[in-house]
Amino acid sequence: MSTVIEQFIAHFVAERKKLGLTQANAAEKCGVSLKMWGNYERGEHVPTGEVLLKFQEAGANVAQMFAFNQAQQLHKQYIADSDLADLIHAYEIGDESEKKALTTLAGLIIKNKKN
Repeated sequence: MSTVIEQFIAHFVAERKKLGLTQANAAEKCGVSLKMWGNYERGEHVPTGEVLLKFQEAGANVAQMFAFNQAQQLHKQYIADSDLADLIHAYEIGDESEKKALTTLAGLIIKNKKN
């Protein structure tokens, strides 16, 4: 399973748990069977847009599930929270060339850590 899918599943499960829902509760609120919900959480099926909209209506932050940043996840343990906030802020306020530079540097760090 790819890292992107694993991260999506982790966020998907975390949102359900944050809402205090069991898999059965979440499945019911989203109009799917418990078996299908389990398939989503194991990465065997992908929830449809309709399911995600119903999950959002139940209180899930669906946008957050898609807004994960792989570099942030991989390096969170190495960067102090204030430094991470500064890094994210720099990206948010940077122009296109500055964003590209930060993204390129992050890619190099990730590639180096994988080796």
